[in-house]
Amino acid sequence: MTGALQPVGQLTADQVGAAVLAAGAAASLHNSQPWWFRCTPDAVELHADTTKADLATGLDQRELLLACGAALFNLRTTIRTLGVDPGVRFLPDRNRPNLLATVHPVTPRPAGSADRLLGAAVAQLHDDGRPAASASLPVALPAQLRQAAEAEQSWLATLPSAGRPVRTTTGASRGPASSSVSSPSFGLPGSSTQDKAGLLTAVGTFTDGVPARLQAGQALQRILLTAAAEGSTATPVPHALATTARRYELREHLGGALWPQAVLHVGPAIALPADVGRRDLTSLLTPPETDGLTVAALGRLRPGSGMPVRGR
Repeated sequence: MTGALQPVGQLTADQVGAAVLAAGAAASLHNSQPWWFRCTPDAVELHADTTKADLATGLDQRELLLACGAALFNLRTTIRTLGVDPGVRFLPDRNRPNLLATVHPVTPRPAGSADRLLGAAVAQLHDDGRPAASASLPVALPAQLRQAAEAEQSWLATLPSAGRPVRTTTGASRGPASSSVSSPSFGLPGSSTQDKAGLLTAVGTFTDGVPARLQAGQALQRILLTAAAEGSTATPVPHALATTARRYELREHLGGALWPQAVLHVGPAIALPADVGRRDLTSLLTPPETDGLTVAALGRLRPGSGMPVRGR
């Protein structure tokens, strides 16, 4: 049954519809769009749709949560551009484990210039699927991307080429420790230099689990939009962390105390098809026909292990 579009908090029904459509334009693995939304008088609910594609097959469901975090960021950002503060609550109802977050647009607050810039980037990607072209990466872009990650309580580190001794740091006080050890390849092409080939980067969090992965998804979307605003493209490289072993290899390379959630290649903008199969508003407000899996087990995972905690 299709959910009803209605006014929510300070937003009109049309404004809610625009915000939900923007959320539905967020990045997701294989464009699977594993989410749906429900409106109540005081909140927009973000639900995981675990029936979409193969994102729910892994025990840790990391890609699904990253995608839903990206949708949450677009939802928040669009509401901010409308002059309303989007209060967010993670996992508000333990009896509905696939209800990942609620957004409460109840407090008016004028949008700032940074809010409007991000909102314009959301609208541009929603309209045509690509940023304006740029021949090379702006010199200041790596620092801007680190700041974008830190704004979402996450971190970003540049990954070097295989076997090259380099110094890696995010610039954040709790980010990866500086090092000058030779880097493994993580099965990827990459460069520690800023050139036309772009940068290979890791994005992660200080803890692991459902809230941390939702936070990382928001950071990924902010990074993507920040790159787009500068005429560049941030492209996820999902096979870099496709196995637990690869994720732990990267974690150890970054000092062993932080949790990598995704690897991105940042490069000059590339042409993308305008039609990328976005769902319409009716589809976004329609719950899945079957319940699928739940994310409840994630609360009982050892951080980053993908294995249930035993003996509790």
